[in-house]
Amino acid sequence: MAEYKPFLMCDDSEKDGHAETMMDYVLSWSLRCTKYPFVKDNKPLLYHYCKYMLCKLIDRLQDMKIITIDDVRVWKQERYVDLWVEVKLHIDKREEHHAILIEDKYYTGVHDDQLTRYRQIFEEYYQDKKDYPKDNRHRSEEHTSELQSRP
Repeated sequence: MAEYKPFLMCDDSEKDGHAETMMDYVLSWSLRCTKYPFVKDNKPLLYHYCKYMLCKLIDRLQDMKIITIDDVRVWKQERYVDLWVEVKLHIDKREEHHAILIEDKYYTGVHDDQLTRYRQIFEEYYQDKKDYPKDNRHRSEEHTSELQSRP
């Protein structure tokens, strides 16, 4: 089986974004780096920080050392959401699926009840998906207050 390497500008999206496109690509690439043995074996520091970021987003920092990332899929501008992420991982022998909604901002702030609408789209999509229980659905705004409080 061929070993695949993560590519910055190639993920699961079918279309491109707008002003935040480059930031979306970097975040997408960073999250996807966690699933590639190539990165883990050849770029251990990069792998560590990418895995740290992913574990932080899914509230699993305490389990980071025992988590194995099996798959990370990322879509840009899916249903107007900047990044829509699905993660399949193992903690010891237990499989978990996580979904992450990321709304990043480059030039503007949140507007027009954006987060409420996107949250609703996100929750409706996963409401009947038993692999993605409510506790395994994460939104980037859950971490916004701690980021904004930093100097």
